[in-house]
Amino acid sequence: MKTSIRRSGVMVALAAFLFVGAIPVLADKPSNFSFSTSFDAVDPCTGLPHVVTIFFDIYEHLDHKNNFVAHVIRTGDTSDGYELFSGHEVVVGNKNVYVYKFKDMWRSDDGRMFKVVQRFTFNSNQDEVKIDTFEIRCIRG
Repeated sequence: MKTSIRRSGVMVALAAFLFVGAIPVLADKPSNFSFSTSFDAVDPCTGLPHVVTIFFDIYEHLDHKNNFVAHVIRTGDTSDGYELFSGHEVVVGNKNVYVYKFKDMWRSDDGRMFKVVQRFTFNSNQDEVKIDTFEIRCIRG
């Protein structure tokens, strides 16, 4: 009886291990591309102008039927010494509606920090963009 229980336990553990190991194999491998952009902005902690440069690494999942799914890793820096230390963005959409959201956390060597959060929705049926959230805020100045 104990041997039968042990064999059952080993079989369950093996099946769970194989299932968990198979999940990454079953997921579609995203295509990847990168680009960067620079623009003038205002430092929310000092009020002074600076130039922001953001680098985008985009991972688009192509095997989602009728849906668009992309994950974006963002890094960057500013002309006055900030570094984008935590930046991510997600874009999800179907044939009609796309939801775009990101949150960036910036910090400088002297301890200043700010965050930028945005979420908006694009409805292609109505050619309408709705800004749900937009915030630029100094966290530590």
